[in-house]
Amino acid sequence: MVTLFPAQINDFPPENAFFSLLDICKTFRTKKTETAVLRGVNLSVREHEFVSIVGPSGCGKSTLLKIAGGIMSATSGSIRLKDETFFKYLPKEKLRDFGFVFQHDNLFAWRTCEKNLRLPLEVMKLKGPKWDARIYELLRLVGLEKYRTMYPHEMSGGMRQRASIARALVHNPSILILDQPFGALDAITRRILAFELLNIWKTTRKTILFVTNNVEEALLLSGRVCVLAHGHSGIFREIAVDIPEEERTPDLLGKDSFIRHVEELDGLLRSL
Repeated sequence: MVTLFPAQINDFPPENAFFSLLDICKTFRTKKTETAVLRGVNLSVREHEFVSIVGPSGCGKSTLLKIAGGIMSATSGSIRLKDETFFKYLPKEKLRDFGFVFQHDNLFAWRTCEKNLRLPLEVMKLKGPKWDARIYELLRLVGLEKYRTMYPHEMSGGMRQRASIARALVHNPSILILDQPFGALDAITRRILAFELLNIWKTTRKTILFVTNNVEEALLLSGRVCVLAHGHSGIFREIAVDIPEEERTPDLLGKDSFIRHVEELDGLLRSL
């Protein structure tokens, strides 16, 4: 079910990928110090693929996602999106291809659930019946159509994060980037939302890059798990997760084979 591959082995070249990070390096500099967080990271992703990134705290997972989504520039390296290559950072006109979900929902307290979803459309000047329908489509997808007039303080943590995911999808991006989106939630809500995210992916078939500190989530949701490590050049390990979609159900979590693989990946991370 789970196969471990050596570092940076893909069965398809970057030029055939939908999205690629190529030899990405990131160094944070102050007047006195330089700290290299990412060293020569290469990651190619197929269209519609769900890829998780795991690793110990401080190894650069969130930094890599911020570079991937155009929030931060790399010190060196390039980003290939579809058939175009960009050096160090994505130009502003390409940011519409991405939707970003953070650990905290970052909803605006003075806007209702519906109006929080409408905000990206206002910023991008996307108006008309098509986009109004898109808002309601996303609210239905995440189960919030009955709560569209509620304000964030009236919603549970899980509801707010579902609204955050819907907001990231409302402008119909090509790639959805999620940076530990369930990290602030309790264990029960977190598991429920993991399955809801899996359903969202099955429904929308968006290309997803997902950072998590939860090994179970990574193996449940992903077709591939990439492991980052402190001080290591590139991807430390790539793990192909060969679990059929129809088997990714709550019953899977209790199976001995799945539990063994969770323990195996958890042991790998603890050794880093």
